[in-house]
Amino acid sequence: KDIMIAPRDVSVNGVMLDPFWAFTLDRGTAGITEISWDADELSTANIDANGKMEIEMTMEISDRNDWFVEPYASETVKVTFE
Repeated sequence: KDIMIAPRDVSVNGVMLDPFWAFTLDRGTAGITEISWDADELSTANIDANGKMEIEMTMEISDRNDWFVEPYASETVKVTFE
């Protein structure tokens, strides 16, 4: 099936911030993407975009063509950039 991967409950350095990101994949394909945040939101939260960032989010994988069914998978991931 075609899938959509979307972030849920995203925090950057402990502050809840929604990124500009969702990613879709057609069945049998692979892809590379990047996640970004609004620079003004980072600044307002006193987060240096060029400094250390600890990002925690739940990645939810669901059917791209039917948003009303339960997600296929949901897992929390934590990444630190220094």
